[in-house]
Amino acid sequence: MKLYLTCLFLCIVFCIAGIAGIVRVPEDRPTIQAGIDAAVDGDTVLVAESTYFENINFKGKAIMVASYYVMDEDTNYINNTIIDGSQHSHPDSGSVVYFISGEDTNSVLTGFTITGGSGTIGQFPGFQPTRDGGGVYEWYAGAKIENNRIIDNHITTTGNTPASSAGILAIGDVGDYHVIRDNEIRQNSVTAADSWVNGAVGLWSKETCLFEGNQLRNNVCYAPNGSAVGGGLIIDGSQDHPGPYIICNNIISDNELHSASSGGAGIGIWQASPILTNNIISGNLAIGGSRGGGGIYTNTSEPMLINNTITNNNTSGYGGGIRVYGSQTNVTVMNSILWGNSAVSGSGQQVSYAGAYVIVRFSDIEGGYDGTGNIDLNPQFENQLGNTSPCLLASASPCIDAGDPDPAYNDPEDPANPGFALWPAKGELRNDMGAYGGPGSTVLEPIVGIEASPLPAEGVPRNFQLFQNYPNPFNPTTTIEFALPIAGFVSLKIYDVTGAAIATLVSEQLPAGSYQYQWDARGLASGVYIYRMEAANFTQSRKMLLIR
Repeated sequence: MKLYLTCLFLCIVFCIAGIAGIVRVPEDRPTIQAGIDAAVDGDTVLVAESTYFENINFKGKAIMVASYYVMDEDTNYINNTIIDGSQHSHPDSGSVVYFISGEDTNSVLTGFTITGGSGTIGQFPGFQPTRDGGGVYEWYAGAKIENNRIIDNHITTTGNTPASSAGILAIGDVGDYHVIRDNEIRQNSVTAADSWVNGAVGLWSKETCLFEGNQLRNNVCYAPNGSAVGGGLIIDGSQDHPGPYIICNNIISDNELHSASSGGAGIGIWQASPILTNNIISGNLAIGGSRGGGGIYTNTSEPMLINNTITNNNTSGYGGGIRVYGSQTNVTVMNSILWGNSAVSGSGQQVSYAGAYVIVRFSDIEGGYDGTGNIDLNPQFENQLGNTSPCLLASASPCIDAGDPDPAYNDPEDPANPGFALWPAKGELRNDMGAYGGPGSTVLEPIVGIEASPLPAEGVPRNFQLFQNYPNPFNPTTTIEFALPIAGFVSLKIYDVTGAAIATLVSEQLPAGSYQYQWDARGLASGVYIYRMEAANFTQSRKMLLIR
């Protein structure tokens, strides 16, 4: 069966890309690095299940390095295709994966467990040498890093050498774009006894940096005699790295900072103006000093926080939810929930600021907060963190339809129920406060990868319907929805313009209801594709456009 799938994947790649080829590991080359060395731009290095003790380097090539996950999105391939960087040849070069030769987002890493990294010694302009990037090391280059498990990478330094980014370091110059999407980044650690440390992921970019759909869990920073900022994620715009940074649809939970001065156990923001939307930031812990920010710490920055859920974070300093510091810091919080956060130092269990300007609007803040549309009511979460869809609002939540009434912030509309929100948003179309509301509402799941999941609507549709995909045009994912008035066998397939079937999204018996499925077209060429639904006596096709 695996041989058949490999041949099918080969045919698709050759038909679509024309001149693209496959280098198979270990069939064609014994190691992943040997496969990379043999590949040319446009090729795919396809890696079979095994553990590979390697530290691989993309060497500037516009190639995809992938496990068999790319063929059928079976996440078992991610778990069973392991790149272990613990047997590095030089102690100063212990990162597992390197993008250090001006790569861009045509260089793709997908479908692996990346572990055993210990980081690489480098030097930011104007700074002392640091050890960074335990799992993935992007040094003045770009990349697309998707659907990986980046776990158990550990960076340790001695003396006054700083350390950061045990999972991923992404530092880019002009023209270096970063896409980090749908990864599990967990159980990584950074230790630097006498210096400063940052957490699992570090972003320093002069171009667009998209950090989307990731799970940052159980990462730890230790600096007993130093400082620590950003246990899960550090966004640093200093040294002329303004981004923009787009941080959306992530789960950032149970990360820890332990230092003499800890700030932002979930996220640290330094001299940057990121946009954070539809994130869950929960259960993070910052211990040491009064800097604070159990969930988020921001200094000399202008972040925009829209439709986030920040809950159950703790700090020994100020601001259990958010700590805002510095005279040049301006923060806007909208359509968000801050609840159950705690701080030891001073007031401001949910939001604390010093010398900064903070606007909070249409948000649910425990203890109350001045601002238009703010409320102080238990948000009534349906699930606890760690379950499916953590922090989902219960049907009686006061946060439903309580966000900014401007239609620009509306929840997506359910095509089968006009005037009502598409699950996981609830109620009518007005914005729901928290991570599941607003235009970016989507399912936040504690899993790796994108999996189709039927979403039954309230009530039974009256007619068969196949809706236009959205977004359209798209890159690389889009959502296709349909409605069934009666139970029956349903087929939903994707075709290219030659009429060849390239994907099957549905082929099964389904009960009456409304459904949505995501299709991921990564690896396919730009162009028109056709999706076709067959159910009972109903048949309909629609066109969609993929733009790279």
